[in-house]
Amino acid sequence: MAQESGETRRQIERLREAIRHHDHLYYALDVPEVPDSEYDGLMRELRRLEEANPELVTPDSPTQRVSGEPSEGFQTVTHPRPLLSLANVFDDEGLEVWYRRAQGIIPGEEFALVCEPKFDGLAVALTYENGVLARGATRGSGTEGEDVTQNLRTVKSIPPGRRRGPPRPVRGQRRSHLSKRPLLGVQCGARGSWRADVRESQECSSGGHPAT
Repeated sequence: MAQESGETRRQIERLREAIRHHDHLYYALDVPEVPDSEYDGLMRELRRLEEANPELVTPDSPTQRVSGEPSEGFQTVTHPRPLLSLANVFDDEGLEVWYRRAQGIIPGEEFALVCEPKFDGLAVALTYENGVLARGATRGSGTEGEDVTQNLRTVKSIPPGRRRGPPRPVRGQRRSHLSKRPLLGVQCGARGSWRADVRESQECSSGGHPAT
């Protein structure tokens, strides 16, 4: 009996690792190596084994991702360290002022500038405890944000965690945004009626609008 239980545990772990591997290829690298049908088969088998062995279910299992509606009410959380935002410039003069200020910070150093399109989205702070995603919060005021952990669990490109992670809390930031096609889908609505009150991807990607 113990031998059978050990084999089931190992089978579950193999399925989880395989699903995490394919999630990384698909959502992070955009290079899937298996068809959706094969991926769905792995997930179905993992769910079957976990339902038959609930004591083996762990918080970081791929099956524990939230698939329902994100929560609408958010609690306020205080960031352990302030989350600073980027400053804006809108003309050449503002850019020159910023460049001279940067030169004053690192005098005598040559540095290159990189420009890229700005994505309208929001910054979220992710906290992992014992290798498992424990909390996700918006930047908010920089010192206080909103707890959107439940919403972020619906984002498959955010890892739920690894149990082999460091024991102390690990924090990082991620940029979340909604691309044009999903935004248009929200604006049009399920019945094809235009929603004039949905204007920005930042609001939708944060879950701040009832439509999301």
